[in-house]
Amino acid sequence: MKGLKVSVISLALLTLPASFALHAANSAVVNVKGTLTPAACNISVTGTADYGTISVSQLKENGSDEGYHLGIRDVPFNISCDSPVKTAFTVTADQLGAGSTSPIYIKHPDGSIQEKFDDSYIPLTDGDGELMGYHAVFLSNFEADNKSIDRILSNDSGVTWEKMTAQGSNASYVRVAGNQLFSWAESGELTPMATENMQGLVHISAAIIPSYVDTITDDVSFDTNTTLALVYI
Repeated sequence: MKGLKVSVISLALLTLPASFALHAANSAVVNVKGTLTPAACNISVTGTADYGTISVSQLKENGSDEGYHLGIRDVPFNISCDSPVKTAFTVTADQLGAGSTSPIYIKHPDGSIQEKFDDSYIPLTDGDGELMGYHAVFLSNFEADNKSIDRILSNDSGVTWEKMTAQGSNASYVRVAGNQLFSWAESGELTPMATENMQGLVHISAAIIPSYVDTITDDVSFDTNTTLALVYI
C-alpha cells in the first residue's frame, strides 16, 4: 500500500463589516495539509565508512593494482516499523563521476575487479575539488524479522521486480543514481514482503588514483555522503 498524500486545501474566510465598502474586505487563509502512511518506519545507519589516516608510504608499500585500494568498510543499516509493512529504499550519492573513464578500478568485497559504470563510481575529491579517486557501494546480509530473504530490485518504480545476482553474505553492486528501488522478498519469491524490522550491510570500497598520490605534499582529506531513502510500496 502506498502512502496517501492529503491534498492541500485553502479556505478563505471573508469578513465584511457593515461600515466597509465591498472592495475593502479582509481575508485570511487557512492551510490544511498532512500525510497518511501505512505505518511509521525509520531507516538508520550505524557508524561511518571511516578510513582514518593513511600514509602515502603505506599506500605505496601495499602497491598499486589499477589504483591504490583502501579496502572495504562495512556500515550496518536498519529499517524498523511499528507494524508489518512493505518498504524499499533508494541509494543516492551526493555526486556521480565519469566512472567509465576512471583511471582506476574499484575492488568488489570478494576481491574481484568491479566493472565501471558512470552511475556507480562515486568521486572522491580533496578540499580544492581535485579528483583523488572513487568509491562504490555494495549491499549484503539482508535479514528481516529473523527470516531468510532474497534481495530484489526494481528499475521501474516497483512495477516489476528482479532478484539481485548475489545473495546472502555475497555482496551486490549498487548503482547510486537514486533511480532503483531495493527491497526484499521471501526466499525464491519476487514480491516485496511486509516486515517490521529489516537489517543489512552497506559495503564501501575505495581507491585512490596513483598519479594523485605522487603529488601529495601535505595532509588531504575526503568526505562524501550517500543517502539511503525509505520508500513505502
